[in-house]
Amino acid sequence: MRGLVLALLSSAIGGTAIVATRALVATIDPVLLGALRFGIGVLALWPIAVWSGQRWPSRSDLPSVVALGLLFFAAFPILFNLCARR
Repeated sequence: MRGLVLALLSSAIGGTAIVATRALVATIDPVLLGALRFGIGVLALWPIAVWSGQRWPSRSDLPSVVALGLLFFAAFPILFNLCARR
């Protein structure tokens, strides 16, 4: 039951984000909107990552981890915003 509730919550938040993006992209530059989403993501997740006590990726994995993070939290929102503008 917990998994179902979390899946529903995730879908609702994702859908709300898409609707909000489509509304905001008409008034805010898509790159700025993507940067804001990235910044908010960093602010929200950094303390959790630091305080969780989990082991960080090894030094050899850091370039891949950073590249994936930039792809998901920077490139994807900017490209999504550009497409939502049309």
